[in-house]
Amino acid sequence: MESNPYAAPSTDVRQTEYEVAGAAPYTVAEMRSAFNRFAVAYWGYIGSIVVMIALMVGLIVQVAASGKGASGNLETEMQGWAIGFGLFVFVVLGIAICMMVFAMILLYRYWKIMQPYSKRTTPGKAVGFLFIPFFNLYWMFVAYHGLAKDIDTYLDQNRESKAPRPSTGLVLATVIMMLLSMVPYLGNLAGIALLVMLFLMKVRLNNSIIGIIQDRARQASAAPK
Repeated sequence: MESNPYAAPSTDVRQTEYEVAGAAPYTVAEMRSAFNRFAVAYWGYIGSIVVMIALMVGLIVQVAASGKGASGNLETEMQGWAIGFGLFVFVVLGIAICMMVFAMILLYRYWKIMQPYSKRTTPGKAVGFLFIPFFNLYWMFVAYHGLAKDIDTYLDQNRESKAPRPSTGLVLATVIMMLLSMVPYLGNLAGIALLVMLFLMKVRLNNSIIGIIQDRARQASAAPK
């Protein structure tokens, strides 16, 4: 039966772009693998920070013991501790860079998957603009909080979706902590909170995006051939 070209546009949500977007550019397995790489780097960074703190405490204890005559040459021991600590700092920096790279890969993929539903920005801009000095202080809200809001909009318009919501409040609070972590003195405390919130934010966003991938897979399989 031929469709009437003069008929009013269909209001059936299944006929909107939310239902005919096609398969996502990444599979669920690929997104889980990307998140796992981020998680390994994240926990490696947390572990390295703990070790670094332990080294600092050990250095303080060693200096105190040496000052009381409990050990030998203080200068030689200090040099050894300093070299070991310096090398470990490079390890921590390397892990931190890996964590940031994996986090940016995830962010790029999130926006890539959301492209049929969001015109807020492109995947390349979402990531690239975060490296522009000063402008990135504003762009963090677009790249992360804007993403969460667009996911919420998608879920509002696609009622049949089983994807969990990303928690826009958590995402907004995490971005604010990113800014506060740059403030002198306050930054140390905010940085600790940020480490926890960052991981929770990534978990929520990743779960939402995986749900959307599954939506798109169902929609693509149900689309007329």
